[in-house]
Amino acid sequence: MDSENEINKAIQRLKQVKWFNDSYDYNQETCKLLVREWLRRMALWGKALNADQKWPFISIVDEIFGEQEISEPVIIEIFGEQEISESVLAEITVFLQERVNIYTTIASLWYVRWSGVKNQREVTQFNLPDPYEPLIVFFELGGWLRKEQKFLDGVMIDIDNWKEYDLLEPFYP
Repeated sequence: MDSENEINKAIQRLKQVKWFNDSYDYNQETCKLLVREWLRRMALWGKALNADQKWPFISIVDEIFGEQEISEPVIIEIFGEQEISESVLAEITVFLQERVNIYTTIASLWYVRWSGVKNQREVTQFNLPDPYEPLIVFFELGGWLRKEQKFLDGVMIDIDNWKEYDLLEPFYP
């Protein structure tokens, strides 16, 4: 698939999430495993990109292609000649901001941007797993990110010592 199709697929996936599902149970083992797997993958990427100081909230796209404003010229530069307009990104940003907190919104936008570049050589050369997939599955199950001091609230996972997370056993959603 080309970048534009991947981005549209990611946006549609986020729009189908049932945000703030009242019956969601953060204590489910699957939920904790998904968040831990996201943290494990972010640790792997953080170390590979020398971005461990930002862990776990790392924009993989920014780390690989450079931190830039999300604007149409930058999107065209990163995604090639695809017509990815600012209005598409603005629409999903507003959609998310109306439903979820800042951590969930930012991670979701990073996932959208990741979707457009994940098959490019600059990304595939790392031979690392998709950093955002476990988190998106977590969202699809009704979860969302909340950070309280050194913990991801809800799942109560300590994020203080990132160096341990890449040693965890992989969990594949």
